[in-house]
Amino acid sequence: MSSFGQKEGVWICTFQDVKAVVQLLRDAVIRVYNASKSQENKGDKMTLLYNYFVGSEFSEQWKAIREGFMGMKMSIQRERDQMEKM
Repeated sequence: MSSFGQKEGVWICTFQDVKAVVQLLRDAVIRVYNASKSQENKGDKMTLLYNYFVGSEFSEQWKAIREGFMGMKMSIQRERDQMEKM
């Protein structure tokens, strides 16, 4: 084998390639860990999110946002009407 390859399930590299291989392996291990960590308790998180959306707290916040938006919209419309009268 000239520099880098696999033989009977074992990866073989030169001493010059060791640093690069170690960096690749470290990056791969970190990515696998992060992927598994993000999937941890996924069902519980979905249940909590669903309960929040169907709960009264979200409903009240949505109503407050909607009322604020409608109030601003009405204010802009009244101002527009007054400007058109002028």
